[in-house]
Amino acid sequence: MPSCVPLGDTLAAAFLTGSLLVGSLLVGCGRVVPHGGETSGGQTLNAARARVKPHPLDPVELMPGDLDVVLRLDLASIRDALGQRATEELLQRGIAEAGIDRDVARALGEAQIVWLGTRLADWRAGDRVLVVDLKDRSLARPSPDAWSPQPSGVAGVSRYVATSPAPRGGTAELLDFEHARAFVSPVEAASVRRVLARGPDPRRGDPEARGLLSIDARLERASGTWLRERPSIGTLLRGIERVEAVLEVHSRELAVAARLRCRTERSAERVARFLLAFHEAGAERAQLSALLGKLTVERRDRSVTVRWPIPAAVLFDLMQDHAVAPDAPISSQRALDSDPTR
Repeated sequence: MPSCVPLGDTLAAAFLTGSLLVGSLLVGCGRVVPHGGETSGGQTLNAARARVKPHPLDPVELMPGDLDVVLRLDLASIRDALGQRATEELLQRGIAEAGIDRDVARALGEAQIVWLGTRLADWRAGDRVLVVDLKDRSLARPSPDAWSPQPSGVAGVSRYVATSPAPRGGTAELLDFEHARAFVSPVEAASVRRVLARGPDPRRGDPEARGLLSIDARLERASGTWLRERPSIGTLLRGIERVEAVLEVHSRELAVAARLRCRTERSAERVARFLLAFHEAGAERAQLSALLGKLTVERRDRSVTVRWPIPAAVLFDLMQDHAVAPDAPISSQRALDSDPTR
């Protein structure tokens, strides 16, 4: 990062947020899949064309309910914290490493707010809906060589379909609003067309509109090799229905607030016990003790609330020290494995 970066004590917060952007937004391209993805069923887009809806959707309402993770990233606030030059360096680094297409890269460079919807099980494959809010700006009309205009069925929304088959992690359709653009991957194109025809999905993720970063995630399909190799962690995660979290910067610290909605009171008790054990185990190492020192965990009925204020200087120092052992909170795993309520 350049030495002229303003508000250096928020560097750690913005760097963490940028890392999440790189890891989740900037997915690479995968295999080519046919257009269509999920079948739309019921009312089709053709039926909607005959009666254009008078009230356009809010761009974030495009998120289909089958996407179980929706992340909101406030790039405008990150630019305020880091400065324009440092933020663009961070974005360009992620864009180069992920090899995303020029249209998405250009939109991210202009973005004020970004929403990403994906699935936990398939995020590496690139199935997603990416919405870029440009505030008072508009992106150039898509190239007619690459994009064919098609009816959207919704007033104020322009729809474009790729003229060539898109790879799975690429973009099959664009949806343009007055000051926003949505990039839809091939597998999600049918789901988004269904939203255009029927209206917002009531099960869609809807992260809070505050903070540098906010997330709304359902853990209904928690799976994967990593979890199968760690059955106790898998059991813990399967007891959580939804996670809602916000990351903010207050003065000289990063503040994380999260609510974990669990399936049962017993599940909530086990989650709270694990987090408290993680906190206690962290006290055994100086760096982790400074990082976890103010973390609080509170259980009420089936919900667990976590509040975690992190001094920016502590987080920055931790990121500089790549020697921190990843297995420091080992006793939290032992506490879970010995839990008699399993």
